[in-house]
Amino acid sequence: MDRTPDYVNQLSGAVDGLAKSLEKASTAAEKAAAASEKYAKRLARATWALVAATIVLAAVAAAQVYLANQDNEEEDRATKAVCS
Repeated sequence: MDRTPDYVNQLSGAVDGLAKSLEKASTAAEKAAAASEKYAKRLARATWALVAATIVLAAVAAAQVYLANQDNEEEDRATKAVCS
């Protein structure tokens, strides 16, 4: 006959249940961390792609400004030649 008080058996069962829950939570956290790392790498790649695209767009805009300035200088020269 078991002489262990009932509350000890209940406490033991609760501790066992808690240990199982913590183990499941730990496994879920490990899986989430692995998935998070995978998506973080993708996000970093996407960010660098956006940086590269921004640099290209800035270079194109600078080239357009330069070429527009060259056209304006040619127009100014032509106007001065006609008016002289």
